[in-house]
Amino acid sequence: LPLRADLSGDPTYRELLAATRETLLDALDHQDITFGRMVTALNTPLDLGRAQIFQVLFVFDEFDGDGGVPLPGLRIEEFPLAIPKTLHDVMLYARPIPDGLHTRFVYDSGLFTEATMASIAQRYEDLLRAAVDHPDHPLSSLGR
Repeated sequence: LPLRADLSGDPTYRELLAATRETLLDALDHQDITFGRMVTALNTPLDLGRAQIFQVLFVFDEFDGDGGVPLPGLRIEEFPLAIPKTLHDVMLYARPIPDGLHTRFVYDSGLFTEATMASIAQRYEDLLRAAVDHPDHPLSSLGR
């Protein structure tokens, strides 16, 4: 579900979360509209070398191991997800774990080096820590 965040006015992390919640709830009200129909309606120029609409994908997975639904006679377990090719410039997979958040970055190695992605991952971690520690500070002050 593609979402757009409005960062104008330098909102706080808490304000961004509230706005994102509203954006998500509004988007879910329109989830019957297919991605293809949305792309057509936006009339964005076609670039065969790039994904349309967005280049960064964030996937949050709350898999808890039991599937949440009892299925008599079946055992549900996690299996590694193999991603043979990046579909976007950067894909970030995140999953809560008992002591924090496990993340995995998958990226287009034609655009980013391993060192660059390691730096981005570290800055992302620093930003998340700062946001949790100071949710009422403007976003621009969190990445310093």
